[in-house]
Amino acid sequence: MGKFTLGPKPEPKVTPPRPRPPKPEPALFEQLLPCTWRGIHFPTSTIKVSLSQDVTEHKYWGKDGADVESTGRAPLEIDAVLPLYNGIAPGKGEKWGVLYPTTFRQLLDAFSDKSKGVLQHPELGEITCKPVSFDFAHDAQRRDGVEVTVKWVETFENDEGFNTAAKDSPINVADLAALNLDSSRADLKLLVPDAALPEEDFVSLMNKVTGFVDSVTTFAQVIGNKPNQVLYRLEQLQNSVERAKNALTWPIIDTIERAKDALHDIKEATSTTHTLVGTGPVDGSGSPAVGRKIARFLTPNNMTASSIQASLPNANTLDELMQLNPVLVSKTEIGVGIVIRYYA
Repeated sequence: MGKFTLGPKPEPKVTPPRPRPPKPEPALFEQLLPCTWRGIHFPTSTIKVSLSQDVTEHKYWGKDGADVESTGRAPLEIDAVLPLYNGIAPGKGEKWGVLYPTTFRQLLDAFSDKSKGVLQHPELGEITCKPVSFDFAHDAQRRDGVEVTVKWVETFENDEGFNTAAKDSPINVADLAALNLDSSRADLKLLVPDAALPEEDFVSLMNKVTGFVDSVTTFAQVIGNKPNQVLYRLEQLQNSVERAKNALTWPIIDTIERAKDALHDIKEATSTTHTLVGTGPVDGSGSPAVGRKIARFLTPNNMTASSIQASLPNANTLDELMQLNPVLVSKTEIGVGIVIRYYA
């Protein structure tokens, strides 16, 4: 018999693991947020958002077309149709119970409130809105609820409209308005040949008003009667421009109005230091000190009485500040732009 030689033992075949199929992506509408108004959930069959820009067209004789200027985005307008019919099942993330009459009456009450509220849009998220309309009609053919058509319009989040902490000071507004007026001199001479433009440029005039801005008053040390002199020149220019009755001069008039408002604010906030008339010192007697001069401080942000005292250059006690400013007694925090009197 022949000899058999055993070869190397074959390696066992390794079967690679089968890859797991990827998890299916959630449907597009499952990724959207639930629609709510003042925290009330409701279904929508359609929801429409209108976004538009406010524009002004500057047209010129003999020239086709127009120079279109964008003046800002208009507020969003949101229209929706709500099928408040019982039997509609809520989707993922949506929470409502009995749509009619419970949710219907909750929404009716929410739209009767004229204050602003938060609308959660499925795509855009939370939008601060004012309610505009709530329309519905009972249909004899439907006994399980009503269809409601609603409308909202976007509004500012705070009551003042703009973030007051980020508002420009009258100094900045006045300087910017003066710069705009000087840069518009050439255009203004073409539109209004007899415009009452002063020989001195407005930037130079405004610098004489604003003067030196220190770290305490935030605004200007008004020099003499300069604000009234600049106001007089602005009034003369505005009168001459308005007499021309040219629609293209509206940016000039708008700039003049902003400059005048800023000058009035500066005059009010930084009025000339004067002697306070009283019957005795502020030492518990309740009367201001005789012969002491007072100055004015405009709060640059929200401040407490103690932080105001720490910001002043002279030694003013809290009692003295409260005597001069009764508002410090009634409020724990003073808002931005409040005039505070203190002893200079």
